[in-house]
Parts: sequence; C-alpha cells; structure tokens
Amino acid sequence: RAPRKKLQGNAGPGAADDHAGTPGWLRLVEATTSTARLLVYCADTLLISSHGINAPCSAAPLATASASERLHAFAVTSDARFLLTGGEKGIVVVRMVHDLSIWAKYDGPGPGMTALCVTPEECIVGGMADGRIAVWAPVVA
Repeated sequence: RAPRKKLQGNAGPGAADDHAGTPGWLRLVEATTSTARLLVYCADTLLISSHGINAPCSAAPLATASASERLHAFAVTSDARFLLTGGEKGIVVVRMVHDLSIWAKYDGPGPGMTALCVTPEECIVGGMADGRIAVWAPVVA
C-alpha cells in the first residue's frame, strides 16, 4: 500500500499541514448529525460556510458568512444551534448555525482569542493570547 501524499502548493501563506492531506488554512469546525451539517472555515478568504452532510461536492453551501478577522477559536453549543468564533481582535461572535447570521457579539478584555468553550450552564469561556481567561455569563432575569 502506497503512503498518503500531502497536499502541496495551494496550502496558503504560512500554512502547515496539521493532518495528512488537509491544508492548514482550511478547518472543519463541526460535523453534526443532529443538524446534518458540516461547518468549514477558510482562513485565506475569511469565510465560514455550512454544507449538507449528504450533499455532493459540487453543491452550493447552505449558508456562508464573512468573518471580519482571522479566526483561531471555534465552539458549537451542545444543542448545535449556535457557533461561537474568536479571533485576532479578541471579539467573540455568536452565530446561528442554520444561516450563520450574527446573534450576539462580546468584546474581549484583551488580545486575540485562542480557545473557546461553552459550559453546561451556557457560560462562554475564552482563552486569550496573553494567557488570561475570560468568562461571559448569561443574564438571568
């Protein structure tokens, strides 16, 4: 059996192959069977796109959205309704998964966001590039 070849040439500026055959500028954000969608981010074009799991490769995306910054952190809520993104400006953007429209924005306390997660209590926890951690809690009336 021949070894797998890595993708060469169009990997984008400064990109590294994290996984065999996958250029560093293209990231699979989430694949969920509950919503039957693949969420993909392209760092070269700053585009987030949503694709049907069973759609042919030639099919148009179900939804696309343009990011205003290079993104480094992604999280999807446990119910798969929201996509959270964080990038170089330290802003957390919450998008609806079905159409990628912006639902909310949260300003970060400092430099770029490098990690994101959503707790079971629906708090957003973000890791900052300088090592600090930021927490956003939902407002309870």
